[in-house]
Amino acid sequence: MKKVALLLVVASLCNAPAVFAQWTLAGFEGKLVEAVAVSKSDVIYAIADRSLYKSEDGGDTYTVSFQGRTEYDPLGSSYSIFAEHTILIKGEDSVYVAFIEVGIDPTGGLLSNKNAASQWYPAFSTVGAVDGALISRKDVLFTSQGSLIWIYKLDSTYHATYRELPDFAYANDRLVRLYESSGNALFAFSKHDTAQFWKSTDDGFSWQRISSLKQKVSGVAELSGALYCTTVDSGVYRSTDGGGTWVRSGLNSASLLLLASSANELYAVSDQAIYKSTNGTDWTSFSSGLPS
Repeated sequence: MKKVALLLVVASLCNAPAVFAQWTLAGFEGKLVEAVAVSKSDVIYAIADRSLYKSEDGGDTYTVSFQGRTEYDPLGSSYSIFAEHTILIKGEDSVYVAFIEVGIDPTGGLLSNKNAASQWYPAFSTVGAVDGALISRKDVLFTSQGSLIWIYKLDSTYHATYRELPDFAYANDRLVRLYESSGNALFAFSKHDTAQFWKSTDDGFSWQRISSLKQKVSGVAELSGALYCTTVDSGVYRSTDGGGTWVRSGLNSASLLLLASSANELYAVSDQAIYKSTNGTDWTSFSSGLPS
């Protein structure tokens, strides 16, 4: 329940007022909300209960925009879900969501509503499940699939290609996330117990492994030219050399689930609280109203 509320409210942190007096429940009580995004026309999209929801009244009510499905087969059941943290809105209202078809022959790809139309259709498909991560750069979308970074060209042909992350190793979690810096670099990071970091300076067409961290990383964000990452067991780390080396940067004993940033602040989320920082080192809790 704690994680549900935190995942929902943190999605709006970067557009929220500077002062947070009290958090209030914004919907989906008792549900696991895995992603939230707001379009330029103030339409809210949220992933919960293996379905994509939509609100056109500021979050007062939500309707199912695309329903996940389950099919039963003697050889094994299959079902479709949406990958966490993978709603992306381009332009005015074009929405892309990464989906996963789990079963005997797993597949995955992207769904799009094509300029706010009510009908969803597959924009791209890949062999094997899309693990997650969905970011946009110029007219290109990126998703991750284990050691592969899929690159989708948003033109009339919807061309897709992929690149493999070098020196990829995993223990118990193949999930890779992506982060776009304010400069020219793209970063990829793995989520297993010893996180690996890769960097690309040519729009994702080549990658270099730059560092590793003996922690399970849950998020990456940027503030004042420095990179920050949250970890599941030991707080926040900071890198001032583009991800090459990492040092502790506060909340040392906290188990953190998410990291987000605005122009002047970082926001770190645990299952107990939300913290903010203007310098990446000193953190203040602003959790009044969150479930305990």
